[in-house]
Amino acid sequence: MTLAANLAGGLVMAGLIVVARPDLDSTAARLGRHYAMLGISWRSLLLAVLAGVVITLLTRMQHATDDLGPKLVAAVAMSFVLVAAQLFHSVLDSILMFTGLLGGQATYTWGDWALAMAWSALGNIIGGVGLVTSIRLLRVPHRVAEERRVTAGTGP
Repeated sequence: MTLAANLAGGLVMAGLIVVARPDLDSTAARLGRHYAMLGISWRSLLLAVLAGVVITLLTRMQHATDDLGPKLVAAVAMSFVLVAAQLFHSVLDSILMFTGLLGGQATYTWGDWALAMAWSALGNIIGGVGLVTSIRLLRVPHRVAEERRVTAGTGP
């Protein structure tokens, strides 16, 4: 449901961009083409895995503090990493592809977008859930045991 809502919101934003800034149509089409044409390969999968890691770490950092400063630093730093390394994120890169498609200058199709989105979503899940979240879950039994010792008063 979250993926569908994010894609729908991204499609609306792409439509707004196309209407408000038609001068960006060729740029959006060029940027979108990069992601639409990555194809099914180890390289594209690993770019998607890395994007999943980055977004999941960003989410963890955002939830780790209530202070606005560290949240802003995390958001800017992780966004920079996603864009500068041209990582393959299912929703963020879909917005670029949508803008190119809606602007009418894309050399790729809605089918190319669907394949790219599905492949990148798989990699994002592997990176976010498989690497970041599963490693965190492996730490849980140790933390639970430690918390029980502290609560029982048997040690730190």
